Amino acid sequence: MSIIDGLIKSCSEKRIRVGICGDAMADEYVYGHYGDCQDGCKKFHVTGEKHCPGGAANAANSIRHWNVEVGLFTLPGQMPRKRRFVVNGQLVFRADSEKHAYDLSDYKAELSRSNLLAAVKEFGPDAILLSDYDKGTLSQGLVTDLTVYAYEKHLPIVADAKREPLFYSATVLKCNGYYARRFQPARVAGNLAGLVVTHGELPPRMPAIGSACQEWPELPRRTCVNHVGAGDCFAAHLLLGLAHGLSLNQSARVAHSAGRVYVGAEHNRAPLPEEIRADLEGGQS
Repeated sequence: MSIIDGLIKSCSEKRIRVGICGDAMADEYVYGHYGDCQDGCKKFHVTGEKHCPGGAANAANSIRHWNVEVGLFTLPGQMPRKRRFVVNGQLVFRADSEKHAYDLSDYKAELSRSNLLAAVKEFGPDAILLSDYDKGTLSQGLVTDLTVYAYEKHLPIVADAKREPLFYSATVLKCNGYYARRFQPARVAGNLAGLVVTHGELPPRMPAIGSACQEWPELPRRTCVNHVGAGDCFAAHLLLGLAHGLSLNQSARVAHSAGRVYVGAEHNRAPLPEEIRADLEGGQS
């Protein structure tokens, strides 16, 4: 049985709880075109807008087509808004606002400002994702407490990293190439349960595994329509695989294909399991 078929079967047989703790955001896409303004400057003419869950909320949304119950734990009222302006299908610039309310009513878990740890424990997750954008939800104490809780319960815990590697000690740390060049997490890999470094459309790197990921079958190139939030999608699927007993290498393969499917669609669209299977098998679905 293939990796993805095994994961699909496992998910169909067991509904797991995934706790996602971190910074939720609002990703907004503003579509339009440039024109002239009467005072001689350029004017952006808006033709449409689309609002999507971002950050930790996007990670939660990206696994919505799997048989999982998601608990999202964040600080309400402190959700940054990231506006991307799109012209002729291309992102041309971004404007951020640090505070913006976003409707998270679809998620069952209590959003607690005073005690996120207690809320996570009450939810009783089978796996935990730390989705960190350094916007105030995850303190060092909370990260440490969640990591200790995960190890006591023998739960996989993945950190989608923003701050320096030792902040997430004893987790599986997922980061991108920019983070790896800046913080060099491989130097402290012994303090981590695992390290996965994404590199866009190229296979991720996992120093502890060596060349295993480089031996993956070569996949055809995909057209990138929207890269925004692809790391959230990767991290959530990496955790999903680990929660169902896949190895780090196997989980990263699933996550890589999930990310490849994700970037081929607009508006932070969650990939379907069947689309991930098709990509892993070399198709384009």
